[in-house]
Amino acid sequence: MIDFRYHLVSLIAVFLALAVGVVLGAGPLDDPIGQTVESRADALSQSNNELRDDKAELADQISGYEDFITRTTPALVGGRLEGTTVALVGMPGVTEGQAETARAGLEAAGAAVPGSVLLTDDWTAEDRATELDDALTRLMPPDVSFPEDTSSAARAALVLARGIVTADPAAAGAADPAAKTLLEGLREDGFLTAEDEPWKRGSLVAVLAPLPEEPKPGEDTTRERSVLLAVPRMLATAGAVTVVAGPTGSAESGGLVADVRSDSEVAATVSTVDDVDTPAGRATLALAFVAARADDPGHYGDGPGADEPLPDIEGVTNK
Repeated sequence: MIDFRYHLVSLIAVFLALAVGVVLGAGPLDDPIGQTVESRADALSQSNNELRDDKAELADQISGYEDFITRTTPALVGGRLEGTTVALVGMPGVTEGQAETARAGLEAAGAAVPGSVLLTDDWTAEDRATELDDALTRLMPPDVSFPEDTSSAARAALVLARGIVTADPAAAGAADPAAKTLLEGLREDGFLTAEDEPWKRGSLVAVLAPLPEEPKPGEDTTRERSVLLAVPRMLATAGAVTVVAGPTGSAESGGLVADVRSDSEVAATVSTVDDVDTPAGRATLALAFVAARADDPGHYGDGPGADEPLPDIEGVTNK
């Protein structure tokens, strides 16, 4: 039977253990543990400070590099696209601000950019596919035709191409009533927005791509990506010199730039730039047109599938 003495001995043992712990913690063990913790904290603090310094140094270097590119771009691309008319079309997700930035860069190279077209999400929406097809049939100019087995995505892209590009450089930049009717009809139906006069068609076309979005769990984006890829493919088929340009990261899986580069047929006729959100990328966009006009399309930037950072245009003359 447990008696009072047992409880008393147990309580004394507990208090002795606590006393020993306090003594050891404040005495022989205190300094080594405290010194170790303090030493590690100091090391981490120093490492963090060094990382911050390195980050600031890299930021300064990048800022200096971009400032250099910005200052030298006029000398590098100025006049390179003189006498050309460039159509500008943005895929769903591209903003008006991004389109205006690209437009300014092309105009700095001497190109005329009469307007821009931004496709809306309805262009790829499966629940509006029939409405889009009906609208295109209603608005399609009589000079547009395609084989009966042409996919709906290709038909839509071909009709869009009729509204913004021409294979005849002599006709570029001239207002086209049929193109105007087509684009205004698609705008009224909510399939695109238009700025200024994109119906003054270009013989060159810049297709702006957004960053790829992470698919939702279980979401199949195959159809949407096919619809988007049809746009640059059909623009090139219509005879326009075509460059797809996206921001850093647009060459990653799921992006339009990546899809162009991974399709050998499209990649052979459509150029790409994967860093148009940087000063270097905007200069590269103009230079990509210079190379493509000289029958040398390519894929530029730092992303997957790029041939080189920028085109080699040594010896290339404007034409």
